[in-house]
Amino acid sequence: MIEPWVADLRALTQQIPELHVNAFRWTSREQFQQAATRIGAEMALLDAQSQRVKLAELVARLGDGHSFVQGYFPLLGFVPKSFPLRLYFFADGLHVLAAARSHAQLLGARLERINGLPVALVFKRVSAMFPAENDMSAKAWTVYGMTAPAVLRAYGVMQASGPARFEFEQDGRLLDMDLAGSERDAPMEQFGQVLDPDWVLARPAHRPALRHRHPERAYWAAFEAPHGLLYAQFNDIRNRGSQGVLDFFAELARQAEAQPAERFVLDLRWNAGGETGMNGAIVKTLLASPVINRKDRFFVLIGRRTFSSAQLICTALEQYSQAIFVGETTGIRSHFFANTRRRLQLPHSQLNVFLSTNWWQPTNARDLQPGQDPQIAVAESFADHAQNRDPALEAVLAHPVGN
Repeated sequence: MIEPWVADLRALTQQIPELHVNAFRWTSREQFQQAATRIGAEMALLDAQSQRVKLAELVARLGDGHSFVQGYFPLLGFVPKSFPLRLYFFADGLHVLAAARSHAQLLGARLERINGLPVALVFKRVSAMFPAENDMSAKAWTVYGMTAPAVLRAYGVMQASGPARFEFEQDGRLLDMDLAGSERDAPMEQFGQVLDPDWVLARPAHRPALRHRHPERAYWAAFEAPHGLLYAQFNDIRNRGSQGVLDFFAELARQAEAQPAERFVLDLRWNAGGETGMNGAIVKTLLASPVINRKDRFFVLIGRRTFSSAQLICTALEQYSQAIFVGETTGIRSHFFANTRRRLQLPHSQLNVFLSTNWWQPTNARDLQPGQDPQIAVAESFADHAQNRDPALEAVLAHPVGN
């Protein structure tokens, strides 16, 4: 008797090459087929949820961040249960960024092992299921899998029954905690930040850093008079609320001319993209402003979650503006597949798989950067986060202002 999940695996192996615009750009057909054979053997030993993880791994084998199983972003919707932790890779390790109130004692702790396996090994295994385009996007997304029981079961980190032992280092001492194999639904999150009222954060709630002032807003701006800084956080390239994106940027240009701003900062660190059709007008507005587009006065903050259409904005600004890029490498290649307009519904699990239909090549064909590097690289420690500091913005303020 053929197992019902075999139909899902066959559908992926047969239809991905037909539906994707260029399925074997980053992996060969032979490598893809070998992965499908291996994954099929592994799925036979797994429960239904962990089998879904392995199907996602086959899609991720394409190396295309825009081809994925529905439910990837921002959380693992197809395996919703989560341990009561959210993790983040800082310069000094993998720390607990947020936790359910019942586990608040773990805030800030550095994760060392899961069921005796070092964090680096768990990360290597789990990262296979995410369609990461470079090391930075792998860091951004794999942390979700490392707190999902079904994912840890799929990669042999924990058993089908029983708890998982998480080993932490906190304030110079070791702290072990057994977490149940099936916990609760993942917390509410937006733009990479936990907004769930039943969860607590590792950073103080009072006097948040500028970047955390309005985590629920898609785009907003503020003038910081003591620093002569006009700061604009742009998290989503979609019209939200009463003010559309293009109106927001038009107002920014007017505000820049009205305020005595020494520096203008465009923060794209949480921007995972959106509607590409607005990019040209956004970039033109920024370039046309003689107050914004000035040497040593225009700064763009980028990071591991800067992705898709936001990367296209970065590429255009890098080519044509005076902007200085500050922060981390972006989470996507300079040339990438996108526009996930083709959908494949798997016959057994009913999972929807989205596949890219376009190739974006905004620069020279020989430009094969795995991500856009900042001109001023900034590594954030957990201590920075816990003290409500923003080292990337501090680097901007320390940069000499141009004429």
